[in-house]
Amino acid sequence: MTPWLREEEYADCVVEKVVGQSVGELAEKLSYKGLENPCRFVETLRDFNKVVSSFADLHPEKEWDPAIKDGLSTGTSLRLPKSNWAQVVELPPFVGVKVTTGITFTFGGLSIDPITAGVISSENGKPITGLFATGEIVGGLFYS
Repeated sequence: MTPWLREEEYADCVVEKVVGQSVGELAEKLSYKGLENPCRFVETLRDFNKVVSSFADLHPEKEWDPAIKDGLSTGTSLRLPKSNWAQVVELPPFVGVKVTTGITFTFGGLSIDPITAGVISSENGKPITGLFATGEIVGGLFYS
């Protein structure tokens, strides 16, 4: 999957990468970067791979497609299930990077009044009193 990483976010000059030729080697190297339980990391990945393989065996009609929600999942078998794009992680190199999460926009999930910027209720189609949207959410940049 490393070819699918975006250069502007994951190029060597942008993010520090930890690389291992096996999951165990990666876990050991990550332990020097703060991974608290390398054995659990390896077990978690083993469990993930097992569930993904089982799901793929049960659903041979599903094909991985990074452009759509493909339904390739772990089902509800794992504590933190993956709902789409689940792939077995088994071919080296194994790469670890430090990431952070964020919610920056709703991808067009809000309806707004184009004149007042008031957020429109999905229940009655009228602006919600006192609730406004600003910034990238109002420009339609990510809507299409």
